[in-house]
Amino acid sequence: MEDAGVAKQVEDLLYQALETEIGGVEVYKTALRCALNEDLKEEWEKYLEQTQNHVEVVSDVIHEMDLDVNAETPGRKVVRPYRTIACSRHGNSVERRTAGSGPTCRL
Repeated sequence: MEDAGVAKQVEDLLYQALETEIGGVEVYKTALRCALNEDLKEEWEKYLEQTQNHVEVVSDVIHEMDLDVNAETPGRKVVRPYRTIACSRHGNSVERRTAGSGPTCRL
């Protein structure tokens, strides 16, 4: 019984990690659209590539465990609403929220 509980916790953590990394990809994509400084943009492009790799690695682990990478879990639902970024560009705020029915932007 205890092993089944641990396995379920590992599954939950993997799904939360996947959702977090997917959110990270969205954050870096949005940040790159807001970036004015080329050095910063270059740095964020590296972070985006790393985060996309993290999505792939976690997805591979989920597949290797014979789990559905698209499964909706309570942990994923908890993580998803916090995928928000706000950028400031010349005093204007750009907000992008990826939760819910789709992205929205406000200038």
